[in-house]
Amino acid sequence: MIQAKIFPAEEWLYPDSAGGRESVDLCCPSNSFACWQMMLRAEGTVRISVSGLEGLQVFRLLPVTVNLNSSFIEELDTEHTSLADLPQYYTKKAPFEVYDAMLPLEDMSVLADGDTALYFKWPSGQQAGDFRGEIRLKTDRETCLVPCHVKVFSASVPEKGRFNMINWIEMNPNKYGCTAFSQKYWEKLTEILKLARMGRQNFCNVSAAYFQCSYDGSYHFDFTRVEKFLSICFFLGFEKIEGPSLKQIYENLVMPVEKAAFGAPECLPPLRQFLTQWYAFLKKNHYETITFQHIYDEPREKNVAFYRELGGLVHQYMPGIPTMDAVLSLHTEEAADILIPTTRFYQLNREVFEQYRKNGKTLWLYTCCWPSAPYLNRFLDMPLLDVRLIHWLNFLLDCDGYLHWGFCFNPDAQDPWKEPSIPFKIFDDSLEQFLPPGDTHIIYPYQGKPLGSVRLEMQRAGVEDFELLSQISDREKALQIVRKCISEDFTGNRQAFREAYLELLCTP
Repeated sequence: MIQAKIFPAEEWLYPDSAGGRESVDLCCPSNSFACWQMMLRAEGTVRISVSGLEGLQVFRLLPVTVNLNSSFIEELDTEHTSLADLPQYYTKKAPFEVYDAMLPLEDMSVLADGDTALYFKWPSGQQAGDFRGEIRLKTDRETCLVPCHVKVFSASVPEKGRFNMINWIEMNPNKYGCTAFSQKYWEKLTEILKLARMGRQNFCNVSAAYFQCSYDGSYHFDFTRVEKFLSICFFLGFEKIEGPSLKQIYENLVMPVEKAAFGAPECLPPLRQFLTQWYAFLKKNHYETITFQHIYDEPREKNVAFYRELGGLVHQYMPGIPTMDAVLSLHTEEAADILIPTTRFYQLNREVFEQYRKNGKTLWLYTCCWPSAPYLNRFLDMPLLDVRLIHWLNFLLDCDGYLHWGFCFNPDAQDPWKEPSIPFKIFDDSLEQFLPPGDTHIIYPYQGKPLGSVRLEMQRAGVEDFELLSQISDREKALQIVRKCISEDFTGNRQAFREAYLELLCTP
């Protein structure tokens, strides 16, 4: 017997998920998507057809094994709950399986063997109204019909919004069966970039890996690969550039010649040459008005003096190019024009960052391996809705940008399907902690191709919510809606989300 149970898109599905509804009944804005999940119980090949909801996309959800629960404690988070407190916030205790990866069903059929999880995504188009349809699930012996109703509101998500998004895209070619910079590499990278655009990312980060360098007494930087990368990004609709980490430029290309460690005085002359040539490349291609320069990631008090010196170099040799960075110091304002604290670091130092804003700085937010629960992040053992609510928090704090380091950062030693939590030692031998499950990636390598995820869907939906909130003429009214979902301690009120979301759709 075929059984189909419907679940909200913003709640995790597990192999043992129970309950669910018999029909689809949703609301969504125009120019967006109505999404839901289904737990299908059947045997054999199930053919899926739909009437009344043209363009419906169907994905099979693939399970991921969460090997360890999140337990990263950052030393700067001086008011954090202890490790002993964290288990109360986990959705499940590791190890467990959760459905995250999304495999497109191109032929609208699935080979079922007991319980099978599916994800449905219907483009709402430009026309508001009530739309009704039916999903038909058919095997050789049986047929199951699922009634569908979607109310599309006149509130419309803009094609080009005001929100800025960076996920660092560092593709490991070994995970996709190719060699670096081969034709297949560029094809797979293009597929990954398409997923990033689907997730409303508008910044393309130019990794230091795309730069080449020769030395004959002076440094000569080659931008051929950079040019190819940017041409792909702009063709796909990316709008802005984040320039490469100067630390990575130095360590990857210059240090083999100079030998001096990053931070030594010998770093500065080669980096001056790089900045001069990089700026000339940007000017030649008319990119200087859309470029923002990364200095290097997460400066702390111990190295903030050198960080500020590098920021001064960027401002000197790349005039007019704003600088930006994730920061773990309160003394980077001379170097960075866009300051990006974690949500928790901002909360602990709100008055300082708000003063910087009053002084003309721009604030974004980021999350990474911290903050841990109960604060909003996008780990696999935290509520799925939290990924979406991060961008409600962005609106609350009047931050129109978000950064995360881990879009597809899967080192050779990691199996992202079985080991989404990996030792930090893979990146830094001095650190004993584990990265939280899913921190390294929000897409998955699968048989040589990248797959999106329900977390990436929540990222998209959250940014779209931000755009809708930004369109409300009375900001205080919009903030009243947001405060129903985000509590003062930066955690999510998940029970209030659906009511707040409906109010968002109804508010002009």
